[in-house]
Amino acid sequence: SKGVFVIPDILANAGGVICASVEYHGGSEGQARQVIAEKIAFNTRAVLESALRSGCQPREAAVRLAGDRVRSAMALRRCH
Repeated sequence: SKGVFVIPDILANAGGVICASVEYHGGSEGQARQVIAEKIAFNTRAVLESALRSGCQPREAAVRLAGDRVRSAMALRRCH
């Protein structure tokens, strides 16, 4: 209502985790910066589009997207 837009902490703080992943896989600082920019832009867009579609707050959309991704990753690792 005051014209202030808040990015959910899940998005704003993701750079460190992304950087660690790139470094773990042998990437350079430049590669890490590029991957961070791409992933945060992509995920911010996905969260905002989801929030607009569902009428929820961006944080709720971010938590839902993160949960969906974790569940999908867990399903791939299950032994049958």
